[in-house]
Amino acid sequence: MKVCLIGDVFGQSGYSTHVRFMAEALDDLGYDVSVDCNKPQNWELQSPDKLFSILQREVSNETVVYIGLPPFWSLKIADKPNHFIGFLIWEGNTIPEYWIEHLADERVDQIWVASSNTKQAIQNTTTDEKILNKIYIVPEGVDTGLFKRNVVQRHANFTFVCNKGWAEGANDRGGVQYLVKAFKEEFKKEEPVLLQVKINKSYCPPNWNISNELNNINTDMVNGADMIIALDNIQYKGIPDAVYNRGDCFVCPTRGEAFGLTMAEAMACELPVITTNFGGQTDFIKDGETGLLVDFKLEEVRHNILYEGIQWATPDIQDLRKKMRWAFDNKDKIKEMGLKAREYVVVNLQWKHAGLKAKEALDKL
Repeated sequence: MKVCLIGDVFGQSGYSTHVRFMAEALDDLGYDVSVDCNKPQNWELQSPDKLFSILQREVSNETVVYIGLPPFWSLKIADKPNHFIGFLIWEGNTIPEYWIEHLADERVDQIWVASSNTKQAIQNTTTDEKILNKIYIVPEGVDTGLFKRNVVQRHANFTFVCNKGWAEGANDRGGVQYLVKAFKEEFKKEEPVLLQVKINKSYCPPNWNISNELNNINTDMVNGADMIIALDNIQYKGIPDAVYNRGDCFVCPTRGEAFGLTMAEAMACELPVITTNFGGQTDFIKDGETGLLVDFKLEEVRHNILYEGIQWATPDIQDLRKKMRWAFDNKDKIKEMGLKAREYVVVNLQWKHAGLKAKEALDKL
């Protein structure tokens, strides 16, 4: 079967990672895979061998997988592919109602989502069985050969790490603002603890400024424990040692995730994850086993018109502080949870597993 994925593979976002590695996973399963994307200048030099081979292939119109929001699906449906699959990446508790007509389009053969959270969001919005019967959960994955625990030079203090975007300040979906506030309020400067945050600037607008964001957090930035925020770009293959392997525990008090790729990557590097108990990551983070889940309340998103009427989680700062303190006080248990986290990813969340889930859906076309 010829399968064409439509989406970017050259960016630094989780979206680009998703498209690239899903294409490679399907290629490994024997599909004739092509990718329809914008190729930057000198794209050949930016492409590993497998991706280079895929990008050289002629784009097929046999079975098309469009990774993007439903209002844009019609752009490719107009080309009349033999089969059309819409891959919906979404983080809210419901979806916009005007999307329903796009999901119900008879020319849409299947709807793929990365987690049960996105599936539930569709179910919370419509009871149309014709739509619900099209939905297949096709998760993202992790390259466990790259993302693994290595010995690197790191700080002597117990270290919390995070790898996330921070594009929308106090309203940001990734939740770095809550992490910084909780850490600074819970831990004092004299305690042997550190927070290291890697900001993915691919999500940030042109005038974004880290100093402004920190100044807008209503907490004491001076007397709290030490914190390091890195803004430099890191090549994908360098992320495990530059970020995850410098830490003891990964913390991501997110407001919502379609999957939670950085959390799965952290787990592959033997880090347990402290995160909000809402979002795609709850499919694979088990409370008390591979991580700790933080209490939350759902609140309407008011700063982004795309999410009008949609709710995200707001993590409970006090519960987040409590979970981080527990991790700091129980270092041996944290190591045990990290080993279980790695084992879970190896057994369930490699890209080959994502490819097999996609194959299950493709076999039903």
